[in-house]
Amino acid sequence: MRFFFISFIILICQVSISTAQEKNLSGKVLNQLTGEPIPGSHLFVPNTSYQTYTDSTGSFIMPKMPQGYWAVKIFSPGFEMGSSSFQLEKNTPDQSFSITPLSSFAPIQKAISSKKREKYTLLFKQGFLGSLDDSPQILLVNPEVLIFEELDKRIKVSASEAVFFRNLATGYLVTTYFEPFFLSEQNGELNADYAYFELDRLNSETAQTIHRNQAALFENSLEYQMVQLLSGETANFEPDPQPKVFYGDSPGEYKLTFSQSTQVTLPNGSKATLSYSGASISLKSNGALVHPEELQINGNIETESPVLLLPSNFEGEKIIQLKNLERTADGLQERIYLHTARGYYWQNESIFFKAYIRYGNAAFADQMSKVLHLELLDEFGNLALHRVFRIENGLAQGFLEPEKPLNQGNYLLKAYTAWSTNYGETGVFYQPVQIMDLDDFPPSSELISESKGISFFAEKQKFGPNEEVSLNIMVQNEEGKPISANISIAVLDLNQTQPFLEPLGISESLELNPTGLSSGDFKIDPEYGFALLGKFTDKNGAPVRGNAELLFGGFEDNLKTATGSDDGAFTLIDRQFEGPFEIAMKATPRDGQTRINKSLEIKRFGEDFKLPEFEFPKAILAENSFLSKEEIISGMQTGEVLMEEAVIESSRERKDRPMIYGTPDNVVDPSEFQLNGDPKQFLFLLASRIPGMQVGGTPTAVKFRGGEPLVLINGIPAALAGTPVIDVLPRINVFAIERVEVVKRLVNTLGDQGRNGVISIITKTGKAYDDAIMANMNSFKSFSIEGFPKKETLQAQILKLTNPDQSQRPVLYWNPNLPTTENNLSQRIQFTTGNQAGPIWLEIRGITIFGEPIYGHFLLNGN
Repeated sequence: MRFFFISFIILICQVSISTAQEKNLSGKVLNQLTGEPIPGSHLFVPNTSYQTYTDSTGSFIMPKMPQGYWAVKIFSPGFEMGSSSFQLEKNTPDQSFSITPLSSFAPIQKAISSKKREKYTLLFKQGFLGSLDDSPQILLVNPEVLIFEELDKRIKVSASEAVFFRNLATGYLVTTYFEPFFLSEQNGELNADYAYFELDRLNSETAQTIHRNQAALFENSLEYQMVQLLSGETANFEPDPQPKVFYGDSPGEYKLTFSQSTQVTLPNGSKATLSYSGASISLKSNGALVHPEELQINGNIETESPVLLLPSNFEGEKIIQLKNLERTADGLQERIYLHTARGYYWQNESIFFKAYIRYGNAAFADQMSKVLHLELLDEFGNLALHRVFRIENGLAQGFLEPEKPLNQGNYLLKAYTAWSTNYGETGVFYQPVQIMDLDDFPPSSELISESKGISFFAEKQKFGPNEEVSLNIMVQNEEGKPISANISIAVLDLNQTQPFLEPLGISESLELNPTGLSSGDFKIDPEYGFALLGKFTDKNGAPVRGNAELLFGGFEDNLKTATGSDDGAFTLIDRQFEGPFEIAMKATPRDGQTRINKSLEIKRFGEDFKLPEFEFPKAILAENSFLSKEEIISGMQTGEVLMEEAVIESSRERKDRPMIYGTPDNVVDPSEFQLNGDPKQFLFLLASRIPGMQVGGTPTAVKFRGGEPLVLINGIPAALAGTPVIDVLPRINVFAIERVEVVKRLVNTLGDQGRNGVISIITKTGKAYDDAIMANMNSFKSFSIEGFPKKETLQAQILKLTNPDQSQRPVLYWNPNLPTTENNLSQRIQFTTGNQAGPIWLEIRGITIFGEPIYGHFLLNGN
C-alpha cells in the first residue's frame, strides 16, 4: 500500500460549494415503546457543532455533514439519552432513531435559600470550569435549571434539561448534558456530553479578538497535532514519529500510522505522549479522531473543560493563516458584481438578482461584510428602493419588490457593503435598468455568444412553443476538467424581451487592483447586521438633541438611547430582523419643549458618491399593444356588454375578529376624553367610566377582582398577568386608541392569565392612526422596516416569475444558486418555452472555488 502526506496549502474558497463529500443527514426520532414521533428532540454529534432539533412531526435535517463515520446522541425531556453510530455516505437513506422513556424522573428541587443556591451554583461552575469558574468570559446562561439535593452533608447536582455556557472568548454557545455528581467530589473528567453553536460577532473588532483566541487554542489542540502528522511536520515530536498516511474508508478520512510512543511539545510548553493500539488511527481531514478510543494520551493536552475549548470539527487552518496575514487595504477590499434576471422591467415587476463578492484576500472572508445593500435610484439619484440582504460565503441573492408601480424611466441599481464604501466610488457596483410600460419593447441589439469556463449542450437544436427544454451546463477549467463553482442562470424569451448590454462584465467588475489606500484611514466597519439610523429634527429641519425609546416586535422588547449633540441622530448596529417588522419610537427633547419630527430607516452609505453616466437605449412600441375600443367590441361574444370606465377610490374598513373573552362588560370610546398624552391621566379617565374599577396607590395599581387585570393590545397579551397596567400603558400612544373593552369577570378561556379580568385595547388603523400620531408628535410613532428577506419568500417568488401558465413570461428560467462540483461532468436545468416559438437567450455568471469569475452568453433556437 502506498502512503503519502497531505499538503496543507490552504485554498480558501470564495464561494460555498456543495461537494460530494457533504450530505444532509435526515430522518425521524421515535418513541421506542409506541413508535410515535418525538418533536423537540435535540440531535448532536458530541464535541462538534453538528446539531439540530426535530420538528412537530419528529423529523430532522442536519445539513452539510461530511461523509464518513459518525456517532450521534439524542436528548428529549422525559427520555433516556439515545445514541447511535452509522456510516454517512452519498446514498445513505433517512435514519430512524428510537429513544426510551425514562423509568424515573429527575428529582424536584426542594426549597433552599438564595444564598445556598448561589454557593452551590458557584461550586457547580468550579466542577465544570476549574480555575476559570469566575471568568467574565464564561457565562452560565440558565442556572435556574440546576437541581441541588442535600444528602447527609453532601450536595448532589443534576439538571432535567440542557445546561448552556456562553464562551465569549471562543464565540461559542456550549450545550452540555451531564450525569449527576456530588459537588467538590468529582475526580477527573465529568461524565458529560457537549455540543457547540457558533455565535454571531457584533463587529469586526470582536471577530478579530475571537479569531486570535481560537488560533491560540487550535495550535495547542490535539487536532492540530494530528494535522501536523498528516502533513509530515514532525518538528514538535520526539523522537521522530515517522508518520505515514493512507486513504481512509470515506472521502475526507485518512488512516495514520507512526512509531509508537512519541512525545509532542505544544506551543504553550505542555507535553504529552501519544500512542495507539491497532494497525492505525482514523482521522478527519482537520485532525479530528474518527474513533477517539484508538489513541492513548498521557500528559497535558486539552486537560481543560470542553466548555473552554473548540469543537472537534473546527477548521483551524484558516485561523492559523489569518494570524500571520497583514491586514492591508488591498487585501481587505470587497469587489461586487450583480447578475440580474433581466435588464428591462415593467412597472410592477420585481428585480431578481444574484450578487458575487470577491475579496482582496479570501482568507479574510469570515471577518468581512455580512450585509449587502441594494438601492434603486432614478437617473437623478433619487432613492426609489433600498433593501438589505445577507451575504453568505461571498454570495447574496434576492429580489427588489416595488411597493407600488414604478414610474417609467431610466434607473440605476447600486450595490455596496458598508465596508466597500471606504474605497469610494470604486467600491460600489452600478447596473443600469429600464422600467417600461407594457406597450414598450426593448430595442434589439447584436447578440454575440461568448463564454469563459462555461459550455452547454442540448438534446436538440430547435424547440417549439410550450415545449420542455433540458440543458446540461458544464463548468470546466482551462484543461477541460470539471471544476467546483457556484453559478446563476437566466433564460430569456427574445419574443418578449431583450438582454441589456452590461457596461462592465463579471470579470472586469471583480478584478482586484491596487487601491493605493491605507486601511488605517477607514472610518466604516464591516456590518454583521444592518444598522438603523434615527433622526430628530424640529419644524425647520434643524437637528434636535433628545432621548429615544424604541419598542420592537409588538412591544415585546424595548431599548433606550440618545441622539448626538450635533446631528440629532443615533445608530443601532447589528440588527438581524427578517421580513417586515414594526418599531415604535418615542422622542423626548432635552429642553422638554421642542416638538420633534422623528425618522427611522435602515442606514445607507455612500449617499454623496457621484453617479456614473450611462447611455440608455430608447424603447420601441411592441407589436402586442393594447386593443382599441373598436377592436374590443369586434371581438365580443353575444350577450357581453362593454362597461364604462370607472375609477375606484380605495378605502379600508377594519373588521375586528371576535375576541377570546367574548362580549365585554364595558366599552369605552377615548375620543370623549380630553387627553394630554399622559398614560396615568388616561387610566384615571378610563376608571371614571368603568363601575367597580379601582385605580390608586403608590405605585399606581388597578384592581377588578383583587389583582391587576391582563392587558391585551389588539387581542394579543401585552405582558404577563399581574403586570401593572401603568407599566404597560407608556408603551402605547394613547391618542392611537380606538376603543377599550373591559371584562371584569374571570375569563376562563385565558386560563390563569384571565383570573383578574381583562383590559382590551384596540388601536386605530390607517389615516386615523396617522392623525393620532400627529396629535402627539413627541409620543410613540410606528415605523415599518423591511429587514432581511426570508429564503422561502425568494423561492416562492421565483416560481411565480417563471410559471409557464403566465401569458407574459419574458424570463423562462431563473436560478440564482446552482452549485457545480469537480465530481460531476454537468448540471441539468429544465424550463418550458413561451407561447410562441422563437430565439432564446441564455446568460450564465459564476465564480469558481478558486475565486475566478466565469460567464457564458448563448443564443438558442435561432434562425
